[in-house]
Amino acid sequence: MNKIEKNILIIDNKPDNLRLLFSLLHRHGYQVYEAIDWQTAVNICQTKLPDLILLDIMIPDVDGYEICRRLKQWRLTADIPVIFMSALNRVFDKVKAFNNGCVDYITKPFAFEEVLARIQNHLELRKAKIEILQLNHELRR
Repeated sequence: MNKIEKNILIIDNKPDNLRLLFSLLHRHGYQVYEAIDWQTAVNICQTKLPDLILLDIMIPDVDGYEICRRLKQWRLTADIPVIFMSALNRVFDKVKAFNNGCVDYITKPFAFEEVLARIQNHLELRKAKIEILQLNHELRR
């Protein structure tokens, strides 16, 4: 298992959203990667393997729900937490996101303090899960 770092992939087709989140997260010590579509996201996952993914729903060609579903089916990315960030705020949209594998859902416009808190929480949860899996593996030996 890999050590949890602070690598975040943002998948959003709006350059302004990417710039804003990149700037804010980078200032707080995160390594940030940006993707505007599914293929770019795949390339980043294969080379950088993020620790957490922020995902918008409204992505052309392959929407965020489908991207999340694919990420959860792909062995390489199945355990990476995905947080949806979307202007869609109906219960239907949120439930659909969770049903496709996300761990959290933040509605836009967002408060950056909330985004930071949720990111930190999910990174800590992921780290704890990896440590438990490593201990279980060692105990089985």
